Amino acid sequence: MTPEEILAKIDKLQKEGKHMPCPRCGKWAMDEESVARNAMSRSAEVTICDRCGNLEGYEVMLNQKKPLADWYAVMHPESFCDGGTNG
Repeated sequence: MTPEEILAKIDKLQKEGKHMPCPRCGKWAMDEESVARNAMSRSAEVTICDRCGNLEGYEVMLNQKKPLADWYAVMHPESFCDGGTNG
């Protein structure tokens, strides 16, 4: 499965309201109560934690984007297969 396919599945789960770790860093830092505190990724159609959103902004500014293949969700898709409800 490609990184884009994995992240598309995560996007679908996020839109269904599943609470899960940040797809980019893997930490349980996603704000479940106020989704406005999370960030839309600049690299993929998913929501990421606020810290990763800030990091992505710096990376874009420096033209040093983190490859999708290095995202936690892509390296560990099994962590998201059940909707991330085990954390």
